[in-house]
Order: sequence, then C-alpha cells, then structure tokens
Amino acid sequence: MYNLVNPPPYILRRSARIFFPHTYTVGNCMLYKVKTGMLAWILFRLTGLGLVFYLAMHITVISNLHDPTKFNDVMAFLGSWQFRFLEIGLFILVLYHALNGIRIFIVDFFNGSLYQEKLFWTLMGIGFFLFIAGAYPLVSHALYWKEKQTVATTVTKPAPQPVKVSVQTEPSRGEIQ
Repeated sequence: MYNLVNPPPYILRRSARIFFPHTYTVGNCMLYKVKTGMLAWILFRLTGLGLVFYLAMHITVISNLHDPTKFNDVMAFLGSWQFRFLEIGLFILVLYHALNGIRIFIVDFFNGSLYQEKLFWTLMGIGFFLFIAGAYPLVSHALYWKEKQTVATTVTKPAPQPVKVSVQTEPSRGEIQ
C-alpha cells in the first residue's frame, strides 16, 4: 500500500526530476549526470592527487642519490625510454591542472560562471595544442634514445692522489730569516 511515507516509484522519479534536475534514477538509486563542471572538478582533484604522488616519489628518489651505486641504478632507469613516457603522463597532469586552475581563476574573479563550459572546452583545445607542442620533443627524444642507446655513465669516487710536498732548505732572496 502506498502512502506519504512509502510513495509509489513513479512519484519518486517525478519529484527527483523536479528537485534535482541534474540527476537520474536507476531503480531506487539517484545518480548525478556528469556535466562539464563536474567532470572538470573530478579531473582537477585526480590530477592534484597525481601531482602529490609524483612529488612524494620525486623526493624519495632525490633522497636516495647520495650512494654512487644507487645513483647509477636510478640514472639508468631515469634515462630509459619507458620513463620518458611516464614524463609525458606527468606533462599531461601538469598541463590539465594548470589550465583548469586558470579556468577556476576566471570563473571566480571575472564572473565566468556564465560561460564556464565554453571556457573549459576552449582551454582544453589550447591544452591539446600545447600537449602536441610539448610531447613531440619528449617522444622524439625517447625514440631517438632507444635507437642510439649508449652505456650509462657511471659515477665512482676518485682515487686519492698523492700529495706533493716541496721543502725549501735555503731561504730565498728578500725573505726574512
């Protein structure tokens, strides 16, 4: 039996559309429609988390470079072509995060909420061209390195040099005795 506490499902769907126009229901679950602003928000958070992860990884790698053997291993990995493609991923994260930050600045300070969807897609178009311009050197360098692979430079501690000591037995001219 249906009453105010337990209304029929078609009433729930109709009221959900009235009060929450950016949602849709699947069964009894109400889900949000992913629009441009929500997509930008989710991607902004994910790229921020990716950059924090990168920063933690970067600090860990830098802190382990004081030992020459670890230095050689790390430099061999950082010079590999696989790592070059990880750099492209980092470039994508930084590029999206920076451009979306510019979009948020414009929306907040210049009444951009009226045209935030156009602004988002415009900046993503600019980002695509910046990506092509920036990723081409990274990819070409990675492919060139793969063809012309050289032996990694090893860093070793130099051997101690003998110290030369000169002893003067007679004082020079003009020197006080």
